[in-house]
Amino acid sequence: MAKYKPQHQRLLFIDRKIQEGGFPNCRSLAEEWEVSSKTIQRDLDYLRYQLGAPLEYSAGERGYYYTEPRYQLPAMDVKESDLFAIYLAEKLLRQYEGTPVYHNLSQVFRKIEDSLPAKTCLGPGSDFSRFSFFSAAQTVIKPGIWQAVFEGLRTLRSLDIDYSVPSATGATTGRRIDPYHGVRFEGDWYVIAYCHLRREIRTFSLARMQAAQLSNVTFTIAP
Repeated sequence: MAKYKPQHQRLLFIDRKIQEGGFPNCRSLAEEWEVSSKTIQRDLDYLRYQLGAPLEYSAGERGYYYTEPRYQLPAMDVKESDLFAIYLAEKLLRQYEGTPVYHNLSQVFRKIEDSLPAKTCLGPGSDFSRFSFFSAAQTVIKPGIWQAVFEGLRTLRSLDIDYSVPSATGATTGRRIDPYHGVRFEGDWYVIAYCHLRREIRTFSLARMQAAQLSNVTFTIAP
């Protein structure tokens, strides 16, 4: 399936490459962005004739450059409702801080921010200080547990865990589980898994796992 790559993202990419002063050309830009040279040429024409970019081709350097070093792309049209949605989602994302989910999605948000124009006009109803976000209390999960459980869920591989049972003694048992599904509920994270010790599907709290080791044994989830 072809990747969806909007033109405004390509324009930002091309602009950044030109600003770096490396004299990029159609071939180098096309190879890096994984599109055709004709697509890049149309983007360059759009920069020059539609956006008025001071774009020129250097025969000596065999690439493009700006004749005005301080040139900046004009601000793109971003709807105010879109900006609010991005702001809201980023605030809600903080409740997952400390998890692999937070790290990965934070990188996605950084890419979104980098693709936004440097200047964006907001209307009078965009006072974000009128919104507050309170996250539910979270249990502490050891970093190594996260990586093992998420990798087991992703690759359908069994896990060997040391699990503290909810009892007065707090005894820890070793068991092998096949992780089926991850769940976040009221500030805690759980994994629904087949327990080889009990020979049934059970729900395990990641906070109660004292250790988790990813095995090389794969499994299939029964219908």
